[in-house]
Parts: sequence; C-alpha cells; structure tokens
Amino acid sequence: ISAGDAHLHYFHNFSQASWVRFDSHPTLASLLLISGVRDQGDIAPNSACNTNGYLISSGYLALIDSSTTSEQMKSYCLLNSPVSCELSSVRLNLIAAASNRTDPLQVTSIRGHHECRKWLGSKEFVWRSQRLPGDPERNDTGLITKPHWINDVSVVGKGSTVSLFKKIFFALPGPSWAPKSAFGAVSLKISGNSIGGNMTLSRLLENSVTTSDLDDVLYLITGKGELIGSSVRNQSVEIHDSRGNII
Repeated sequence: ISAGDAHLHYFHNFSQASWVRFDSHPTLASLLLISGVRDQGDIAPNSACNTNGYLISSGYLALIDSSTTSEQMKSYCLLNSPVSCELSSVRLNLIAAASNRTDPLQVTSIRGHHECRKWLGSKEFVWRSQRLPGDPERNDTGLITKPHWINDVSVVGKGSTVSLFKKIFFALPGPSWAPKSAFGAVSLKISGNSIGGNMTLSRLLENSVTTSDLDDVLYLITGKGELIGSSVRNQSVEIHDSRGNII
C-alpha cells in the first residue's frame, strides 16, 4: 500500500480494534491520521480539499480523501442535508458504538458536513488547528517519528461546556510528493464533558484518591514537566499561546 493511502489501510484493517480501545479506555478521546497532502492530480480545481486522512473516536468517524470530497459527494450532501451542507465538505458520521457491539462502526446518522477549508480536509487548517511546528508551504509537519506531547492544551467548547484535551503526536511516512506531510495524533481527555463519555484523566485521578484510604494528591506530569492532570478537583492545567507562553 502506498504511503498516501495509509488512512485507507488503517480504516479497513484497524478501525474495529481502535473502537475497542476507545471503549475500554474512556480517557482516550480520538485518533487522527493524516496520511499526507494529496497529489495535485487528486485535487479538484479551486478546491480546498487537499489532505487525506481518517478520524475516529468512540462515537464517530470520518474518512477524508478524494472519494469522500468528490463532486458526487457534494451532490449527495446538497440533496440530503442542504441546511448543514457546505460545498467541498467532509462528512462526519455518527456510529452505532456500544449500542451494536457486533458492528460498532455501523453508520447510524450524519453528525454534519464540514467544509474542507474550515476542517481537516484542508492542509492549511490542519497545520493551524493542530499547531504543527513545521511549514505547511513545504508540506512539512516538523514532527519527529518518536511520539511526543505538543506543548499545548486543546480547548473545545465555551463556558460550562469547555473540555480540555492533550495530544500525543508522531510523524508517519508520507507520499513521495510530500514525504513529511503525514502524522498521527491521539487525543486524551483532560477535563470537561465530551463525546464518548465524561471520564477524563482528572476524574480518573480524583476517583483513585476517593476510593482509597490514602490522603494523597496525585499529579500527572509529562516528561517535559508539564502538569496535565491532578486529583485535586478543578485543578488548572497549563495552557499555552501560539508562542509557547503559559496563559
């Protein structure tokens, strides 16, 4: 299988195993695989859909490539959900999950259509939203092969619905025309409420203390010395701006 089709290989061979892992480890939020920037021949004229990828969690999945962002998909999108549909979009599917353990990946409904330029179908959006250290103009993620934390916390939602996630990134071999454009990212739930259940690393640490006889405080710290979780209720974690400064 070519490096540019790695997302398809993972989708067809490891999706079930990935869902089982999410189901049995509720602090895991999602897995994102970007198998690279598309070959120019696979990018439609004036289209912002220029990446290939795959996203899965315990409750949804999305396949991102030319087969899911083609003219046929645009027509299907407009015909079936014209209100939520955007041209050049990627469809995010809700899956049966625990309600059908014999086929947890069965698509039950469409959560929404995301316009490529505003979501994971766009290289520019991917580099910006994932805060990749490399240069998108050079199709370089700037990542190393060894898994490592990105020096940041992802904030999703607003007000009382805010959830914090910490991501572990690792480089993958990309296609020949963009060998440094592929990567994977595993998201961990730090705090807040999110799709896939409300268990987070902070709640896991809290429960570990409240169910024991020890009057201890537990902290979860990365190899770089960053605090990302604690058994102390409402413990703040380090959130950095785009320059790496603690907010």
